[in-house]
Amino acid sequence: MFFNQPRDAARDGLAPVLMGGGADRPMQSPSSRRRSPRVHSQLLALRARFYPELEGRPPSAEWIGAMAFTPDQLPAIGFLRPGVIVAAGYNGYGGSFTTAAGLAAARMALTSSTPDWVPADVFSPRRLLHSEPMFMTAQDSLWRIATSLCRQLKVVERQISESLALRGAGRTRSRAAPRT
Repeated sequence: MFFNQPRDAARDGLAPVLMGGGADRPMQSPSSRRRSPRVHSQLLALRARFYPELEGRPPSAEWIGAMAFTPDQLPAIGFLRPGVIVAAGYNGYGGSFTTAAGLAAARMALTSSTPDWVPADVFSPRRLLHSEPMFMTAQDSLWRIATSLCRQLKVVERQISESLALRGAGRTRSRAAPRT
């Protein structure tokens, strides 16, 4: 089970609670719209334990369905074959991976190459076609991912620093004595 409460959606002191989990049965059909009464009850009981003020209030929205779990718990991002880009298998944590996967897929569509922070031996959907894992066939896979993420963090850090410097410069100008 997991909870998320996106504070940026708060209105009048209330923020939505997103919660989910409870894999209780294999689904006969991935397009089934029948929810499990057992899981529903389990989620409402858990919600009541953490948020007693919501006891008795129905959820504002619910959704069900099969979740795309990969055997290695990593998303599939990359070329399946030339011209076919896959971005799927977020393992129940779609919010963590979908934005980055979408960015990677867009770059692949525009450049016909995979970004260095999405090494094929780690993320390629082709890895799911083999019985032996491709992961770490290139011994520097994790190093390349870490290096790329560090580069991206440095860019964000620079942008934040520049933004703060510009704000500081704006305050200085507004405090200056008016010209006569």
